[in-house]
Amino acid sequence: MNSGSGIHLEDKVEYCVVEHNTCVDNKGNGVWLCNIRNCIVRYNIIRNSGYRGILLDWDFSMYNLIYGNMVENSGYEGILIGTPGVPEAKPQYNIIADNLVKNNGRGTSESCGINIAGIHNWVGYNVLLNETGIGRQTYGIAVATGSNTLIWNYIQPGMVREIYWTDSVQKECIFVPYQYDDGIYSAYSKEGLSNRARD
Repeated sequence: MNSGSGIHLEDKVEYCVVEHNTCVDNKGNGVWLCNIRNCIVRYNIIRNSGYRGILLDWDFSMYNLIYGNMVENSGYEGILIGTPGVPEAKPQYNIIADNLVKNNGRGTSESCGINIAGIHNWVGYNVLLNETGIGRQTYGIAVATGSNTLIWNYIQPGMVREIYWTDSVQKECIFVPYQYDDGIYSAYSKEGLSNRARD
């Protein structure tokens, strides 16, 4: 157990690869990436973090790839890109893809699997799950800022909202919903965007 983060990179680190690590039972973030550029974070197992599973922070953080990680049982978000409400903490042009994110939000009454507070990020092909009684991952993906792209993320039906964003943010983003085998796409409603197949 680590009293801080499992892995912490900052101060304009560039061209670094973080792969095949197991970060378990850290009291801080599992992987904390602050002001990094052109880095790859892939194939890591991140479990039971006190705060976020993966945190990518500050506006220098650009052109990074977060890919193929398993993130579960974090205290708050599974993956957080940026800091909501902090203008200088908006990572840009990052790819968050093919991650398994499940049962997060143990330390709060509500949370989300992936929280996007940056701009021009591409979020696709992630799987977001929440098992009843384990996590409080009430939202699949929360999007606080516009100009992001969300493509084919599978979000387990039954969460309070599969995707949480305001109308103004939604209008500035590109969204391609997950397509179920029967060809039924999600639809927008007052409750938010839903990736569940409709009856």
